[in-house]
Amino acid sequence: DSESVNMIEELIQEYLDKPSTIILAIIQACNDIETSAAIKYAKMFDPDGERTIGVLTKLDLVDRGVEQKLLDVFDNKRIPLKHGYLMVKCRTQEDIDNNIELSEALRKEEQFFSKSQKFHSVPAERRGCPSLARFLTRELVRSIKQALPRLITDLRTKINNVEQQFRQLGIEDYTQLLFTNEARSRHLTNKLFTAMQSFRTEIHGVEEGAQVNNPLYSKRNELNQQFYDEMHNCKLDNSKLIQAIKSAMIATQGPEPADYILFRVTKTVCLNYIKVIRTPMEQYLSHMLERTNNVISNVINKVFQARPNLLNQIRLMHENIEKQLKDECYRELELILEMEASFVYADHPLYKDTLKRIKKIHKQTSNDASTVITTVQSARLPYTTTTNAATNSMTTSVKRKSGAISEDNDDDLEDDYKSPIKISRPNNPSSTNRLSSLW
Repeated sequence: DSESVNMIEELIQEYLDKPSTIILAIIQACNDIETSAAIKYAKMFDPDGERTIGVLTKLDLVDRGVEQKLLDVFDNKRIPLKHGYLMVKCRTQEDIDNNIELSEALRKEEQFFSKSQKFHSVPAERRGCPSLARFLTRELVRSIKQALPRLITDLRTKINNVEQQFRQLGIEDYTQLLFTNEARSRHLTNKLFTAMQSFRTEIHGVEEGAQVNNPLYSKRNELNQQFYDEMHNCKLDNSKLIQAIKSAMIATQGPEPADYILFRVTKTVCLNYIKVIRTPMEQYLSHMLERTNNVISNVINKVFQARPNLLNQIRLMHENIEKQLKDECYRELELILEMEASFVYADHPLYKDTLKRIKKIHKQTSNDASTVITTVQSARLPYTTTTNAATNSMTTSVKRKSGAISEDNDDDLEDDYKSPIKISRPNNPSSTNRLSSLW
C-alpha cells in the first residue's frame, strides 16, 4: 500500500543522506536511464557524484540501436559519476525457474560479453558480477580507511567526556563498575545519599542564615523594608481620613442626628483602606515566593548538576511543591483580607485605650479653659463680702472638681458624656442675682 511505500522511501532517504554511505545506483538498460528512480535519488543526495557507483543491468533486453547510448553512459559522457559505471547481466527468469547454478550463470554472463558485438570492448574489470563484487570491496575498504581517523577522533572525544563525567562523580577507576552490578548499585546508592545530604545541608544553611550575605535573608529583609514603606504610604493622614469620613457620612446619611458617626461609616472607610493595602500585600507575597523559588532552584542545580536524570526529577518535584504552596499562600492571604473586610469591629483594647486617652486629653483641656474663664469672671466682680463669698465658692468648686477629674481613671465611658465643669452656686439670693446679672 501507499503507506508502506512511503515508509520505505523515508528509510532509503535516511540512509542516502549520510555522508559515509556509498550509493549503488542499479539502472535497467532497457528503460530511460536519465529518468530512472536510482539516478533521481543519486542526484538528490549526491549531486556531484562523489559517492555514487552506477550499475547497468539487463543488457540482453535492450533494443537495437540503443547500445551506443548505453556505451556513452558507461563512458561518463551523459551522466558523469566519480566512480564510473559497471555492466552486469543477471540471470533471466527462465534461468531462475530452471534453478541454474551460480557458476553456470556466471559462465553465461561472461559468454554474453565476449560474443556481443557492442559490449565486448568493455574492460574485464568493469563487467560481470565478480568484477562488481571486487570493485565494491575495494571501495568499501577505501571508504573505511578514509573514515577511520575521524571515527577514532570521535571515539576518543566521547571516551574523554565519559571519563570526565566519572571524575565529576568521584570515580577514578570506572572499569570495575562496568562489570559488577553489585558494585555499581552500591556506588550509585552512596552517591545518591551524599547528594541528598549536600542538598539538605545547603537548604538548612539558607534557612538558618548561616552564610554571609545569605541569598534568601538579604532579599527578605529588603522586601520587608519595601513592604513596610508601601504600607506606610497607604496610611491615611488626618486630613485625608477626615475627608474620607465626611464623604462616607454624606453617602450613608439617613434619619439620624447630624455629625453622628455611624458604624456603616466606619465600615466604609475600613473597606476602602483594605482595598488599598491589598496591592502591596499581593506584591510582597509574589516577590517573596519568586525569590524563595530562585534560591531553591540554584541549590538544586548546584547539588545535582552532575546527575541530569536525578536533576530533572528533583526539578519536577520542586515545581509541584512550589505550585501547591503558592496556591496555599494566596488562599491564606485572601482569607485574611476577607476576614478583615467581613468583621470591621472596634471593640479592641488598642481602640479603647486610644479612645480613653483622647477623651481624657479633651476633658483636661476643657477643664483648664473653664478654670481660666471662671477666674477672669471672678476678677470682674465687685469687692463686697457677698461677691467674695460667691467667688470663693465658685473657685473652691472648680478646684475641687478639677482635682476629682485628675484622679478619675475614666473607667466608666458613660461618665465621659457629662458636663466637664459643675459650678456650685451660693445660697445667698442676692449673690445669685448679682452673679446672674454679671454672667
